[in-house]
Amino acid sequence: MPPLVMKWSQDINYGIDEVDCITVAGGKLFLGSGGDPNKIVCLDATNGDEIWNYSVEGSGGSNDVSPAYLDGKVYFGGQGANKLYVLNAADGSLIWDMDLEGDLYSRAPAVSGGLVYVTGGETLYVIDPTARSVKWSAKHLISAPAVSGGTVFASLGPTNSRVGAFDSNTGLLEWNKTMNVFWWDLPVVSGETVFIGGNDALGPAVFALSKTDGSEKWRAHINSSLALEQLRSGFMAEGDGVLVTVACDAYCTATEVCAFNSTTGSLLWKFRAAGQTRWSHLFHTPTLANGVVYMADYFSGKLYMFSARSGSLLSEYDRRGYIEAQPVISNGTIYVAYGSKIFAFTCTVYDVTVSSAQGGVTIDGTPIQGNWLSKWSQGSNHTLTISQVSQGFIVQKVFDHWLVNGASRTESTLDVTVTGTLQIEAVWRDDYTQLILIAGGGLVLVAVAVVLLMRRGPGPPPPPP
Repeated sequence: MPPLVMKWSQDINYGIDEVDCITVAGGKLFLGSGGDPNKIVCLDATNGDEIWNYSVEGSGGSNDVSPAYLDGKVYFGGQGANKLYVLNAADGSLIWDMDLEGDLYSRAPAVSGGLVYVTGGETLYVIDPTARSVKWSAKHLISAPAVSGGTVFASLGPTNSRVGAFDSNTGLLEWNKTMNVFWWDLPVVSGETVFIGGNDALGPAVFALSKTDGSEKWRAHINSSLALEQLRSGFMAEGDGVLVTVACDAYCTATEVCAFNSTTGSLLWKFRAAGQTRWSHLFHTPTLANGVVYMADYFSGKLYMFSARSGSLLSEYDRRGYIEAQPVISNGTIYVAYGSKIFAFTCTVYDVTVSSAQGGVTIDGTPIQGNWLSKWSQGSNHTLTISQVSQGFIVQKVFDHWLVNGASRTESTLDVTVTGTLQIEAVWRDDYTQLILIAGGGLVLVAVAVVLLMRRGPGPPPPPP
């Protein structure tokens, strides 16, 4: 992957030390920042021009302020303000606010199905923004929730820490699983699986649970000297069959990135920055897009780009300044904040088509059938293999070669580096070996039968009458 190409940059003044959170929606960037007071700044996503800014009355502190977007409105809370604020996304004017029990800082609201889910103090509030009222609430939650398919998933604690699933409409508890989870970290939901971090008798581990009933699918352990946690909620992300996690020790003298097969839990790769000393590295929640993992290092100011499947380091971007906010990718652009300065870089992706008229193809360890369409990032590496090299009984279909943008590739395992649009086809041919063997075997049997008959000769004459 070539170095990132900068589209624009914008320095956010007002005495802000760091941008804490980046949200992209409706062609705008909504930036949250701590400070005295906390602020929300809105920029044009195409050129970085400021559209408006809003100071949170009664707030102050260095912790994160995290905005969320829904239907033309921005939802957020400030440190010390103990309120949910709702702004007009077009001009930043205050539409309404709501008193809550405890701060919302460090925890972005979740928006789904027309509802807003916010955690104030240790209470989850589910808010109907049309009625401007609390639909239901639940106690003993500190992390932001994950909402998927009409169910709210959250870590509960602090005693008897567990994972709970609530009906998003009524708040009824559908299931809960007692386990030693990190109750300040939000679960990640992908497909039919809930991923959560915690501990067991062997140490820190990632757990994959059934979305339906909470039953365990698999667990994977990490370095026992580390913990699956961050200085803020969130430490993992899932995409394209890969679960990427961040682990660190209590003093940030060691931080490590691990990637697992999200279906089986098998370790794919791990990465640890070289030359770690106290407070020298702290990786953010990873960002996954189009086969690439983007990982920001708070202290070193580096943005790493890895191949999601292999873990190979594709590129890195380094400039002066702390990276406080998790990088965000939208419409081919990656947004990164260094201190109070926000950068927009081109993040090129290309269309990819993989087809096979006969046997299945495995792409980066994931089997596919028929035609497969996706987008891969420029510079990313991918491996394709044939999962079944022959089909049929009498006349077999046998894998012959690959066609990559019309060029023949004869290797059975195909490695590609993305430099543009890709059209990949697995080409098969007829193989008559089995038919020849069967026909040859039949001829042998006929010949043996003839020889046996000839050896017997004519039989004795019949007895006289």
